[in-house]
Amino acid sequence: MDCLDGTTGPSCVAIRPSSRRAVLAGALATSFAMAPIVSCSATRRAQLKPSTSPRAHGATGDGLVDDTRAIRAALTSGVHVDLQGLTYLISDSLPLPAGITLTGPGRLVLSRAFESQWAVEVQAGTAARIAGVEIDGQAVSAPVVSGIRVNGATVDLVIERCRVMNLPFDGIDVSGGAGAFRHISPQILNNRVENVGWVAINVEASTDARIADNRVARTGYHAITAALGSVRPLIIKNTVTKAQAPDKLFAGPGSLGGVEGGFMIAYDPDCQAVTIDSNTCDDNRRAGYDGIGVNEDGSEFGTARITRNIVRRAGLFGIDAVGNCVVEDNLIEEAVQQGIHVGLDLGGVIRNVVVRRNRIRNTGEDAEDTFGILIGDTLGPPLAMRDIRVEDNVVLDDRTPRRTGYGIGVVSDEASYAGLSISGNDLARVRTASMILIGPRGPGHDYKAVRNTCLADRSGLCLVTPPT
Repeated sequence: MDCLDGTTGPSCVAIRPSSRRAVLAGALATSFAMAPIVSCSATRRAQLKPSTSPRAHGATGDGLVDDTRAIRAALTSGVHVDLQGLTYLISDSLPLPAGITLTGPGRLVLSRAFESQWAVEVQAGTAARIAGVEIDGQAVSAPVVSGIRVNGATVDLVIERCRVMNLPFDGIDVSGGAGAFRHISPQILNNRVENVGWVAINVEASTDARIADNRVARTGYHAITAALGSVRPLIIKNTVTKAQAPDKLFAGPGSLGGVEGGFMIAYDPDCQAVTIDSNTCDDNRRAGYDGIGVNEDGSEFGTARITRNIVRRAGLFGIDAVGNCVVEDNLIEEAVQQGIHVGLDLGGVIRNVVVRRNRIRNTGEDAEDTFGILIGDTLGPPLAMRDIRVEDNVVLDDRTPRRTGYGIGVVSDEASYAGLSISGNDLARVRTASMILIGPRGPGHDYKAVRNTCLADRSGLCLVTPPT
């Protein structure tokens, strides 16, 4: 199989086109060249290349003298580069060519005068790799600086065991160039990204991306995202906390105006076959966003499986589910509002959703109208719900007094429902009532609630308002 290799045009950035992330749109131009085709045998030969070091090209490695030119010379020498455990001061970005590995241990410390848009720029091509490198932007005063930025189509990119921290913009950004190129099988593995002003790990326009075993803390916006039509992204076994704010909140054009926000894990609605599995997410209450969910509402949704995650202290909903989604075997604790939400803020159609075997504990803070599972609310046009199954979940509140108002709610009287089934759920340990089902005034209703274990209210029955 042939592989892509090539170079980018002038160093510039195209910000992701989503309305929440259209940062600096129009302010920065983009020019990328597609790569020539080379044989994969060239990649195998590249793996056998000898290595060099920045010191062999004149670097001091003491963290005090600017070593930018020496590291660039090493990276363009055609062999792999070993940082040899030293600390290097850099004042400009470092281009990483295709087929070259930059390995640590070793530190890249950005100088106070650093004004480029990223510390390491991965160029288009096959089999670039960054491993065991620490990037520290603590001294940077420029407002838009990322740690690692991928600028061009790549195949078999690997970024692993790196520590990226103290930056005003993104940590690791595998950019899709606003749709100009794609990435085949990028691997973002076992990195630590902390204290960044925007997104910690962003992977766009990818096929078969693996984002695994990373640790993320203190981000100004989303912690981990799959975006821009990514296909089969696997987001697995990552640990995320937003319990503390970053030192530098990005406040440029397209930002939230210097206010923290963001999901702990998010994906775009045009992504396909998304898997979000076995992640641990904790505390984005200050951000006021969902724990795991879709970054933007849309009219069509690719398939997604959100399974076996632990989501604690989400700032809004623990998990926000939309169409073509399976939400299964998750533990959700202490979400500020709902544990699991199935709906669209802007109205539309949601179909083919399964919410099954989740354990939802202690949702809601002070309000009595919080739900373990909420289905069908909308802030905009009417919502149509089709083929939704809510099965074998447990909703409980073990606080004294209990504050979770309801186990399950179907609450939008502006929505229509067809094929909605609520069955086998344990809803007995909530504050007010196990279920509240409000019939729609819309064009129709077709839902049933059977075999659920319910709280006995003062009348001795579950509070269920039948469809009207």
